[in-house]
Amino acid sequence: DRQHYTSENELLRRSHLLLRQSPKGTRSTRGINMAATDNTTRVQDSWRVVEKDLDTHGIKFFMRIFEIAPGALQLFSFRDVKDLEKSPELKKHASRVMGTVGKAVAGLTDVKTLIPVLQALGVQHSLYGVKGEHFPIVGEALLWTLEQGLGPAGLWTPEVKEAWTETWGTIVSVMKPALEGVSVAN
Repeated sequence: DRQHYTSENELLRRSHLLLRQSPKGTRSTRGINMAATDNTTRVQDSWRVVEKDLDTHGIKFFMRIFEIAPGALQLFSFRDVKDLEKSPELKKHASRVMGTVGKAVAGLTDVKTLIPVLQALGVQHSLYGVKGEHFPIVGEALLWTLEQGLGPAGLWTPEVKEAWTETWGTIVSVMKPALEGVSVAN
């Protein structure tokens, strides 16, 4: 029922925050085009660095979620696995999730196509017991993971952090209403 979703025009308006032009520096640093003037390019360029080792970053991402919110582990089938960080089950799930993040990052240039995909992800995650209050935890873990992956090479700049923060906010503005719409409908 569409009444539970933010209007598509509002979602498009919010998503255009990603494409907002903002004059930033013009230096180039190891793989990220710092001359980029829009957040989409910053996110996509930085993702190219992270995606070189998705398994490691994915595991770090989930371990960070479980560090921030230990109870979140109960939402997963691998909740009882010993030595979780080395678990093949976590690695498989983390790899799949990071692959989905990569698809979303690639889709930032086609927001009209990306919106229904994100809405479907919101609905799907409602079936796993995910709640709206989980989004800030996931966002914090994502930004931390990106900082860990990009920071040592000096690629986690204030501009890249801002771009990812705005991108995450836009993703949440699409997924959360879809997730909560299912909860209200049930």
